[in-house]
Amino acid sequence: MRVVPTYPWPLVLAAGLAPSAAHAQSSFQGIGFLPGGQPSSYVYAISGDGSTVMATATDAAGARQPVRWTSSTGVVSLGGLPGGAPSANGEAYGASFDGSVIVGSEP
Repeated sequence: MRVVPTYPWPLVLAAGLAPSAAHAQSSFQGIGFLPGGQPSSYVYAISGDGSTVMATATDAAGARQPVRWTSSTGVVSLGGLPGGAPSANGEAYGASFDGSVIVGSEP
């Protein structure tokens, strides 16, 4: 007779997949646009803790600006890179888990 050991991990895994209160109250919310900008924004990423959204929004001149959104600040332009062209199109693509470090590009 062969004995197969059993482990409690399937129970732990199943418990980890159970819906949480945070998931039960999830909802969709648009991030809005840059103040004074055109009605255009595109989300690229959300920080691991869900507090910060990295996106691109179009300013009044039609240039794409890298932006950050949080529930307390709304959409805020991250500006251009030092030495970069003021009207260059930039994008924010990702962030650290807590949103304190943002990565992106600018042509």
